[in-house]
Amino acid sequence: GKVGQWLLSVQDKALLEVLESRVRPGGLLLDVGGGHGQLSGLTKSVGKELVVSVSHFDAIRNLRQRQVLFKVKQEQGVVSDLFSLPYKNQSFPVVSSVRLLSHCEDWERLVAELCRVSADLVVVDYPPLLSSNVLYKLLFPLKKFIEGNTRSFKIFSHKEVEMAFESQGFQRQAIVGQFFWPMVLHRKLKSVALSKALEGIASGLGMVGLFGNPSIVLFARKPFAKIE
Repeated sequence: GKVGQWLLSVQDKALLEVLESRVRPGGLLLDVGGGHGQLSGLTKSVGKELVVSVSHFDAIRNLRQRQVLFKVKQEQGVVSDLFSLPYKNQSFPVVSSVRLLSHCEDWERLVAELCRVSADLVVVDYPPLLSSNVLYKLLFPLKKFIEGNTRSFKIFSHKEVEMAFESQGFQRQAIVGQFFWPMVLHRKLKSVALSKALEGIASGLGMVGLFGNPSIVLFARKPFAKIE
């Protein structure tokens, strides 16, 4: 729907903000767990070719039906264990994983694998504690009522995510919050105009910058950090 398209456009804008000035055109971008094809437009904007790694063949079929993987090489849609990607160390200049970290029980293992296959940059998103997520226990029943098949998710402190990446030789380069108001509220309102107005007010007051959720975060490999 229109609200969903707007939510994704805000995500794309945040991703572009952290990547645009830091990514050199050319080469590949690996999207881990990218079964929804959300980054297909973004990769064109930063001059990269998309490679998608998913955990089930149904995701590949979905991507082909939506023409995300239409008329491209077979190897651009790979089915594998997301904790054991079929790539050599530092195979991709940019690795992304969106809407996955918070649904992964062994999320630190996922971080390690993202860093292993990245030669330079890793971009992820996650719901930070310092946001409307402080009301998570109150809002989750509403989210489940609206979405029906929604799942619970892990909420992170920025520090614990940074420490996980630090242990892999990466450091934070940029962070952008997406929404001040809970996304479930925007889905419930079903009005792009009203949602834009609410977020515009919050942004004007500096609230999105302080408490934006989810956070899009870019990490870069430290100089001379090597994988053994």
